[in-house]
Amino acid sequence: MPTAYYQVGGLHGDVRSRRDASPWYDEKPLAQALAGSHSVLRNAEGNIEMVLGIKESGASYLLVTEDEASALPVYRRNNRKWAREFQSLSPIYFHGPDDLAKKLGKLKPKAKKKNANGNPDTSQANFGYVGIDGSMEGIPRGEFELNRVFYRVVRGAVDLKKYGLPHDYALPESTRVCLLTFSIWEHGTVKEKRTNPKILDFAFGEVEIPSLQIKPGSSEYYVVKENSALGRLKDRVPFTDGPTETLHSSVIGERISAFLARGPGPTVFMVFDEGATRTALQLMGVSEELYGTSLRALLPLDSSTGNSQEHPHQPVIIDVQQLYKCVRLGLSGSSPFEICTALDVDTGKSSDAWGSALGLRVLLETWKAMASNVSIDEQTAYWLARPQRGAEAVGRGDRDAPQAAQFDPDADDYDPNDLTPQIPSARTGGTSGGPASDVSDYDSD
Repeated sequence: MPTAYYQVGGLHGDVRSRRDASPWYDEKPLAQALAGSHSVLRNAEGNIEMVLGIKESGASYLLVTEDEASALPVYRRNNRKWAREFQSLSPIYFHGPDDLAKKLGKLKPKAKKKNANGNPDTSQANFGYVGIDGSMEGIPRGEFELNRVFYRVVRGAVDLKKYGLPHDYALPESTRVCLLTFSIWEHGTVKEKRTNPKILDFAFGEVEIPSLQIKPGSSEYYVVKENSALGRLKDRVPFTDGPTETLHSSVIGERISAFLARGPGPTVFMVFDEGATRTALQLMGVSEELYGTSLRALLPLDSSTGNSQEHPHQPVIIDVQQLYKCVRLGLSGSSPFEICTALDVDTGKSSDAWGSALGLRVLLETWKAMASNVSIDEQTAYWLARPQRGAEAVGRGDRDAPQAAQFDPDADDYDPNDLTPQIPSARTGGTSGGPASDVSDYDSD
């Protein structure tokens, strides 16, 4: 039987602290009832773990499962909700009643007001996402949360059934997680760099499951012969996982095509800027067009009918730049290096360093810095509250911010999973890190 859910707080919430409680939106007694010291919602780490549901509009809701609601000292309306009603179901954590009450307060509609579309959900959390029938503007928010779920599925750190997945679900052994990265010559107009960039180098490799580290011996790195004289060569990070070959773009394209075609799949391609990557592949002569689908295709909903273990024929595309734009409310880093620096993940290299050799690791660490972390709204709130880089750790809504992650790309024994996931420290506007000024790993637009 698929998992049923009840909405906690917010407009038309299903749960309150007791049957005669009035009003429904009294968040403090509800938080006390849900997050007491012996609550069934407390996980192994002692935090309150609830379900965050995000709809295609982008609106978010707090949920508990039917089993959890039955074990809690609360009254609920008979108004079940199902996983298919949400684009994503993902974990959200609270220290205790006070943290939870703050979140419930953000979900509480403001009295005697309606939003611009006439919808009564005027809550701080959902004011900008509701009221337009069929709106799908919030899909990137749900996709961000699916990345958080995917990370935890790979790591074996999630209660599958609680988040709408089949209780026995596992990624097939043939699943490939692949990295594609390249550098372009920075000179030229924005249009030229977007439509006909001069590609300097290209790298690709596979990621081990479940360690989420680059698989030894899987990476390949090529310098494009036609453009090999461009770029500040002294700042290009050398490739240490294998030989560096300087080849014509057409030959490199053949190597890329062979890499893309390996294995029966399913395949996840992690890229920085899906559109720019597609253009780069075309310029390298790769005939296969890189069009993919959502991570939802790899995270099937639990169902009493149908084949929940069916896997996608199309590859899944993870666009790391899009994830960053989503959590930063539209602010876009121009390269994985810039975003990695903004996330306080130390590459161990100077800010002038560039090249696809290092770019593979940077791309992966940038994704993990976001996917291993707290929910999208909590990450966004941290950015808004901490505009200065290097600010001391503060409360993060879910848990306290630990020290910034660091990695040495040349260290054999480096394991990023030994580090506690962090909320990134923000930095003020402008580019104060990333690639050299005359080269870029991607378009600066």
